[in-house]
Parts: sequence; structure tokens; C-alpha cells
Amino acid sequence: MPGKASISCGPVHLSGTTLDVRIGGVFVQTSRTLPIGSIARVSIDIKPEPALTDSARVLLVAGEDCMGMQFENLGVKEAKRLQNFLLPVLPKVE
Repeated sequence: MPGKASISCGPVHLSGTTLDVRIGGVFVQTSRTLPIGSIARVSIDIKPEPALTDSARVLLVAGEDCMGMQFENLGVKEAKRLQNFLLPVLPKVE
């Protein structure tokens, strides 16, 4: 489910693409990575809703351009919006 992502950490501002979005975090591809442990402000497209913005910690760096980030303070309202975005893309269980 590729979508747009914006990441800000101090003076560093990155634009990228979401490669995977889960209720707990996001895997993004950007022009560069942040160090593991960095906390950044992440904004991801969850169309047709407004972008979802939260702080996220870098837990994984893959290569020179991909990061796994865990949401830090996703509130109930934001979690519900993300859940509503993710439900239609989940495979049906029969």
C-alpha cells in the first residue's frame, strides 16, 4: 500500500513512500535514513482522510533508504482512523 510520507527530525526533513503500514508503525523508503533510536514526526497519507501525524521511533534500518518506525503516541482517535484505513486492504478471512 504505497503512499506518501513526510518525516521531520530536528533539521532533517525527508519525503518518502510508505511500503507497509500497520496499526503500530510504518515501513518507509526515503532518500536517506535516520539513526536507530531517533524519534521523528511522521505524517502519512491515509486517503481519503487527512494525513495521520504522530511521533515515531526508528527501530530498524534496511539498506541506505528504508526504515521501520514505531508510533510512539498514537491516540485513540488516530488509531481508529488508521484502523478504518487499514480494514479495507486486509485479506478477507473465510
